[in-house]
Amino acid sequence: VIALAVATSIGFSAYLHIKATPLAAQVVPFVALGLGVDDMLVLLQAHVQLSRQGRPMAEVLPETLAEAGPSVLFTTVTNVIAFMIATTTPINVVAWFSEMLVVAVVCNWGFLMALFLPILALDTIRTANEYR
Repeated sequence: VIALAVATSIGFSAYLHIKATPLAAQVVPFVALGLGVDDMLVLLQAHVQLSRQGRPMAEVLPETLAEAGPSVLFTTVTNVIAFMIATTTPINVVAWFSEMLVVAVVCNWGFLMALFLPILALDTIRTANEYR
């Protein structure tokens, strides 16, 4: 899911005519990967804790979002604000790098909410039915 978000962010950055420098092309995917995996692990940890409490499956995903969602949203907004501030630097390479990371952070959050959570819900159903 995160790799798909990183690939999408690179393509969307190109669509927005954000200049890709060799440094940005090599570093942005790894920074975006780290930020995305961090948010994914926060969601997963909350989901596992709630699943082990024996709650009904219909309550697990909403409770996961209630517990971990604000944390993920807050870190995403904080990262976007920080990278947006960095885009104001007079050094073009840093500004382009930060613009690419803004797009990557937003794509990470969107793909986590649109793809990772439904996949997590399907896996919860699979494990509840004891499919292997």
